[in-house]
Amino acid sequence: MIGCITLCILWMSAPGWAQLSGESVLKAAFLYHFAKFVEWPEEALPRESDPFTICVIGEPRMAEAASQFVKDKQIHGRTVVARAATSVTDIEGCHLLFVDATVRQMEKLRAISDSTSPVLTVGESDRFLSHGGMIKLFVEDGKLRFAISPQAAERAQLKISSKLLALGKITGRP
Repeated sequence: MIGCITLCILWMSAPGWAQLSGESVLKAAFLYHFAKFVEWPEEALPRESDPFTICVIGEPRMAEAASQFVKDKQIHGRTVVARAATSVTDIEGCHLLFVDATVRQMEKLRAISDSTSPVLTVGESDRFLSHGGMIKLFVEDGKLRFAISPQAAERAQLKISSKLLALGKITGRP
């Protein structure tokens, strides 16, 4: 499955992305694919015309990479858009929130996971999962990997597919 995801990422790469780092594009691809393997409650996406929104807090290049990667793509039958968010308080309408390692607002992450709005949170900091995050990206042996906290996702009323759970490192941390 990881090989398939990698192949899809390479196949979808476009020459216009040359100015973006390969790491940002790879992370954007992971975000897109994570969303495809998560189920949101109906109230999170009430109108079929509403887009699926990926928000990025941190490095502007990551938001740009996500925006370019999801262009003309769909998740759960919806158009996908990606945008930069200036802080964790700027996530109204977001379905997936990526918090890069440069962000120092981890203490506010718990408030997002405890809110009534179901938002899939993905981040990179060492303490991301312990602050209520759901999926943590990390590099191991030169490869991008991820750990998942199913408990955090359940608290947000999100259902992570067993296929995604099988690919990630499961953690029991809240």
